[in-house]
Amino acid sequence: MEEKNITKNDAINEKIDEKIEKSGAKSTKKDKETTNNDENLKIYESFRKVPDEAQREIEGGKLKGFTDINPMWRIKKLTELFGPCGIGWKAPILDKWTETGANGEVIANVKIGLSIKYQGAWSEPIDGIGGSMLINTEKSKLTSNDEAFKMAYTDALSVACKMLGGGADVYFEKDRTKYDTEGDGSTLKTTQTQNKS
Repeated sequence: MEEKNITKNDAINEKIDEKIEKSGAKSTKKDKETTNNDENLKIYESFRKVPDEAQREIEGGKLKGFTDINPMWRIKKLTELFGPCGIGWKAPILDKWTETGANGEVIANVKIGLSIKYQGAWSEPIDGIGGSMLINTEKSKLTSNDEAFKMAYTDALSVACKMLGGGADVYFEKDRTKYDTEGDGSTLKTTQTQNKS
């Protein structure tokens, strides 16, 4: 796969040289780098903008005020960019497990490997790990969620899609995620997730 990319970049560079030669100017390394960067960002730029109808403001809970992205938008965008699921992209489950949380709560976790077919070759799997509450406390009572592993899978797919630029404009908007911290370095406090799907 790497050889294929090198060959493609060489071909691009040759075309640049040809165009510049015809114009009478000299080819520069910067010209070639700019074209290669444009090619490298092609998927990212196509995947970054989320239409308004696929966004919803979260109105309650600890994520209040953040943006939720409709998971079907990601599936549609993957299909638009690479082809139908199973033909142009695939995201098999690599692992699933549970973890015990506080007060008897249980978290369902899923790890996937998103692969895309690009320029006729399958990519290496792009890891995505997602989680959702399997047993959660609601109104002081423990309740079970039979959709937890499905929700964890959806979360994992969103994480993998971020590596391709999926929804980047939404994630960049407030410039913070659940991994950001506040404080003086000695006591760190985790901030809310900007987007949970």
